[in-house]
Amino acid sequence: RFLYLVPCQPGDVNVSYYVALEDAGQVDTVEFQVPASATGQPDPLLTNIAWDNTLNALISETFFSPDRDCGKHEKHVFWPDEGRFYLSEYRLKENCDGNVSPTSSYPIEWNGEGD
Repeated sequence: RFLYLVPCQPGDVNVSYYVALEDAGQVDTVEFQVPASATGQPDPLLTNIAWDNTLNALISETFFSPDRDCGKHEKHVFWPDEGRFYLSEYRLKENCDGNVSPTSSYPIEWNGEGD
């Protein structure tokens, strides 16, 4: 399997990536889950992504302000047996208050094992 991360839509603090997965010569767009509390449908774009080899997961950070003092943090874990990603953590800080902290420390809005 190969994971393709294609940068698109660059911005001041956010760079969106189109994500595709190749398996046995077939390339498919990856659509990422959103928690029930968030608005929107599954999305093929993630922002400011990094691969966490220990967790077998893509981490996405989206900033709502150029000061990077608010935004969201998503963790999408890859389940190899199913060949897909599941949302395992969604953190959100909507208040852009000037206090910069890692997105991984934002309040948890949703936590689960992809169900």
